[in-house]
Amino acid sequence: MTRRFFVFPLLISLLLSSVGCSDDKSSNVVGQSSFSGDTLYSCSQDEFYSSTSLSDISISSSSETKGISSSSAPTIIIPCKTETEDNCEYGTLVDDRDGQTYKTVKIGNQIWMAENLNYAYLQPTSTLDSSSWCYDNDPENCKKYGRLYLWSAAMDSAALFSDDGKKCGLEREFQCGTELCCEMCEIMDRQIRGVCPAGWRLPSEKDWLSVSDGFYASASSIKSDIGWNDDSNGTNSKGLNVLPAGIFSQRSSYGADVFAAMGVTAYFWTSVEMSCREAYYMFVESVSLTDCFPKSVGMSIRCLKDVILE
Repeated sequence: MTRRFFVFPLLISLLLSSVGCSDDKSSNVVGQSSFSGDTLYSCSQDEFYSSTSLSDISISSSSETKGISSSSAPTIIIPCKTETEDNCEYGTLVDDRDGQTYKTVKIGNQIWMAENLNYAYLQPTSTLDSSSWCYDNDPENCKKYGRLYLWSAAMDSAALFSDDGKKCGLEREFQCGTELCCEMCEIMDRQIRGVCPAGWRLPSEKDWLSVSDGFYASASSIKSDIGWNDDSNGTNSKGLNVLPAGIFSQRSSYGADVFAAMGVTAYFWTSVEMSCREAYYMFVESVSLTDCFPKSVGMSIRCLKDVILE
């Protein structure tokens, strides 16, 4: 069993490990945390737990997750930046939809956005009048950190820009007898443009694991060298410049919408669906890893150029 947890307080300190999401919804605890009585969320169980009921959780020696294991770790990418020299290959992306300009960086054989996406995808859902937000609803936070998107927005479920992720998200729920059921997108390994600009795509779980040197690797090389709380800045030696943009939850234990973890943690949606209600995301703090999470939370987006460089 594998049980995954997320903390929903206003201040978050989290070190999480997992052996991946399982389709049968069974779970057990594998990880290490420091919580101080905060409320934890289990993705697979769709329930909240008190951290006071957990103690002495140890890190698993297993590095297995969906699509990667200790025997199939990605190739380590050589850093392009040091404290004294920057040899990274940067570029510029102009989003024709709103004219916003983003810095890009070549990492290995791919080109990544070196900033979080800030496109205002405002399609309503069945319960919300939007599907992306600025942290604390403050436009200044969008300028620095980009927007926080539901998975349905990340996938462009409304098919505003392509049919790649059409109807993917929370809209695929339906009544089956006396229960509410939902249908998976079944997108498999297709590349998904999603909310990204033309010619770019939403990274898969494999893409994120590759750029971050694999599951549970140190996050220092992809974290920005400024902006992280408690002197936890990274080296940004790959030029990806990951900022701690936090997360948005409309399903918090406090009974209200909550923005949390700015300055502490970065969360990025991937294009990989785990179940009809959950998708995989990239977690960046002291380490980087992927796990699954309910599609009903808002996370950051980075886009990847869909032309593989030789």
